[in-house]
Amino acid sequence: MTRRRRGAGLAELIVALFLTALLAAAGAAALVGVERYVRRAASQEDASRVLRESEAVLAAELRAAAADSIVVRGDTAIDLLTGVALSVVCASAAREVVLPSDQSTAVRPFTLLRSTPAAGDLLAVFDTSAGWRTVLIDSVQQRSDGAGCATTTGFRTAADSAARRKVYRLLLADSIGVVVGAPARLFRRGRYALVRGGDGAWGLAWRRCDAPAPCGPSQPVAGPLAPPTDTGFRARLDADGAAIRLQLTAADTAPTRRRLTFTVALRGNHAPP
Repeated sequence: MTRRRRGAGLAELIVALFLTALLAAAGAAALVGVERYVRRAASQEDASRVLRESEAVLAAELRAAAADSIVVRGDTAIDLLTGVALSVVCASAAREVVLPSDQSTAVRPFTLLRSTPAAGDLLAVFDTSAGWRTVLIDSVQQRSDGAGCATTTGFRTAADSAARRKVYRLLLADSIGVVVGAPARLFRRGRYALVRGGDGAWGLAWRRCDAPAPCGPSQPVAGPLAPPTDTGFRARLDADGAAIRLQLTAADTAPTRRRLTFTVALRGNHAPP
């Protein structure tokens, strides 16, 4: 008599378990590899994004700044007069200048703002006989009554007056004596620097520096960047002042750090510092 064998023997079970363990180990290793790749790719993408954001901010600010106001402070900071507004003088008194509204019923307003004017900014107006002249702004008022900016000047329409569009009345620290129609620019003194935050990470920050007062608190702009020892931010102004060269390094944990080097050409002196 013979007996039919049922089920698997001990040897077959051991072989099956061994093969299952091998497959599980290979699968786990593959998953770990995929996870590391995803993390590395995400880290590199974050680093590239930080560099692009820093480049965009610095390039825009440097192009709008007064070229002869840029001062490199060591390797990790630059001082400059950043552009705040472009406009034209609509009314003028001894220590008062009125700029048209940045909103108008005309095709384009006569005032273009990059940020809201504030006390401590510098007003630069162009005089055909003396060039650009600057004066400190003591205070800024937004007036809906025109503040002397009449519709007869051509810088404020009757519709603007009816809609009570607000103009900017600048009270100055000193008399500047400008005529109606003179081109005007507003600047703000500040500093871009590599600053270490409360969390220990380094990043690009902006500080307002109204002379002669010390610079104000830092406002984060982009980051994280590498520390100063690894060239997180470095600036160098050409000897002729025609261009500024900048280098940024992201705080990337990948083996190859993300670095970005670019040059911003500076043409013309918009206003004295």
